[in-house]
Amino acid sequence: MKNRDKRIYLVRHGQVHLPDLQQNYYLGQTDVPLTERGIRQAVWLQQFFADKKIAAIYHSPLRRCCETAERCADGRIPCMVIDDLREINMGQWEMIPIESIRATQPEAYRLRGEQIDTFCPPDGESFAQCQQRSVAAFQQIVEQMVPGSAVVIVAHAGVNRCLLSWVSGQPLKQLLSIPQPYGCVTTLIWQGQNWQVGPLVHCPV
Repeated sequence: MKNRDKRIYLVRHGQVHLPDLQQNYYLGQTDVPLTERGIRQAVWLQQFFADKKIAAIYHSPLRRCCETAERCADGRIPCMVIDDLREINMGQWEMIPIESIRATQPEAYRLRGEQIDTFCPPDGESFAQCQQRSVAAFQQIVEQMVPGSAVVIVAHAGVNRCLLSWVSGQPLKQLLSIPQPYGCVTTLIWQGQNWQVGPLVHCPV
């Protein structure tokens, strides 16, 4: 990294507790904790950052990100909660199995698939709205960074995809094509005029 570059490590939290780990749910802002595997993934992230000079860790207020960030910090890095890094609000679809929505609300399920960027579940928000707030939070973090420094952002699959879509200039409608497995890390480097997006680092745990 050049002396004046700014580096951000974008992290997804570890695995979370769900009613059935074999099912996929619409998990947004429900405040669930990490599983034992999620804790091990957070420990791996701690080791990943152990030899890196990290100025701060910014994270979502949801418990799964707080637990991941605290492990990453290891008592040596200051952690700051950023409310607008919270996951997308899924409204009335919160914690409902995806297959259940597909079976009981087929038209809404179809519309979400076709209009993933702008579709809002009842009482929820769209990814466009999620991107607007999360990008604003991201920009504030970047503005506060000292040139040559590095920080960590611990957030969610939805938020991270919104940020990566914006950074790379990829249409938000394609956000689900961006992989975000539990405990992964993507390095973003600001070189003064544009962002360089590094390869995805998978958590091996």
